[in-house]
Amino acid sequence: MAILASSGAQAVEYDVGVNVGTLGIGPELGMTIVPNKFRARLTTGFGSYSETFTVDGNEYDGDLELRNAGLLGDYHPFGGYFRVTGGVIFNDNSFSAVGNQDSYQVQGITVPAAPGDRITADVDFNPVAPYLGIGWSSANNEPGLSFRADIGVMYQGQPDGTVDVTTSDPFRQPIADQYAEQEEKDLNEELEDYKLYPVVQVGLVYRF
Repeated sequence: MAILASSGAQAVEYDVGVNVGTLGIGPELGMTIVPNKFRARLTTGFGSYSETFTVDGNEYDGDLELRNAGLLGDYHPFGGYFRVTGGVIFNDNSFSAVGNQDSYQVQGITVPAAPGDRITADVDFNPVAPYLGIGWSSANNEPGLSFRADIGVMYQGQPDGTVDVTTSDPFRQPIADQYAEQEEKDLNEELEDYKLYPVVQVGLVYRF
């Protein structure tokens, strides 16, 4: 019994750390499940990223907001630093954009933008995303500071894009609605290529 209690106590080792990468920056908490073989992690990521992009010739200023948490398992098949990681990421990431064009295309016709016109686009993702990747980290239970790296993909499914156009002139709103409908269709066609989200993370971990 003393031996079993001793081995069980040795198996429960904890670590805390911080990661930064394409999922943002955030703390993590890990623990040993099977010494030198399997560890579990709870990760978080937060941040923001801005970029300018075009959809069907129309330009937008966009902002990506990163808010996610992951429940991951690290398997070290050879007991060394190399590992295979799998799990799920609870995905609250979102993307929003505002059109900055002076005109927009409606069924091939160029319509000048009027003062008060506002073009917005929003993209949402599946709230639960499977994750699979490989990485590098220590499998042993020795206390101290160590380096961690991850590379993999998060399957976020088909993103859902919506486009809305509002105008101060009620007589122009039907034209604005036609533009919004076509632009939303074009946006969702482009989003079909973004079902997989690349994950590259590095971090520091302190093991107790």
